[in-house]
Amino acid sequence: MRERKSERGRERKRRRSDGFTHLRPSGYGAVSPARRRRAGFTLIEIFLAISLVAIIMAIAYGMVVSTVQAQERIEETTLGTEIGPVILNQFRQDVESAFVPDKDKDWFLGQDRKGSIGDRDRLDLFASIPAFGADDAYAEPRFHNVNEIGYIIDDNRQRPGELVLYRREDYFIDDEPMKGGKMTAVYDRVQAFDVQYWDGEKWVESWSSKASEGKLPVGVRLIMRLLIPNKAAEGGVVARTYSITVVLPR
Repeated sequence: MRERKSERGRERKRRRSDGFTHLRPSGYGAVSPARRRRAGFTLIEIFLAISLVAIIMAIAYGMVVSTVQAQERIEETTLGTEIGPVILNQFRQDVESAFVPDKDKDWFLGQDRKGSIGDRDRLDLFASIPAFGADDAYAEPRFHNVNEIGYIIDDNRQRPGELVLYRREDYFIDDEPMKGGKMTAVYDRVQAFDVQYWDGEKWVESWSSKASEGKLPVGVRLIMRLLIPNKAAEGGVVARTYSITVVLPR
């Protein structure tokens, strides 16, 4: 009996020294059903987590929408209060700097043009307003003290029934003051652009420096109607009329 016990003891020591790992008996250290239930999430916990995430996302979405709407309102207000005065100020500067080098050409030409939705007049002039740019694609930009300036109305191809106002600027002075230069879109939601000229006695619809023997009008009046974005208005836009009268220096 003692030999058997000693033999078993030696066998256990030998197995330990050999690094063998012995399996525990069945049921030893097994996870109880209660512990197994505590290890996962219940359906109620999952629903609560989903509801919490949904509430946070709804709050975040509401904040984003409110911010975007506030930004749009600011842009609408800014556009409505600034775009008209900006155009009028640029027009005033151009007209005030107009002059006629000689009486042989139309250096100041105002044309009366009618459209289906409103006036779409054109004005081309020779001005001493400073500008910076290149004479052509291969030349270096430089300052120009004398330029050809024009205001031209064209159809808005993306919004039928509306017009686009372009400002033409030509640094290269030639014998064709109504042609050439760079066209820049000033505003693309115009309904009417009406330019009138004071001859000293009355307002006239057109002017030609050549026909008037090199004379400029006493004054120039611009009346324009613009569509300003406004979500609160019917159709999302509101029509506003801007006007200015420029007295030319003598």
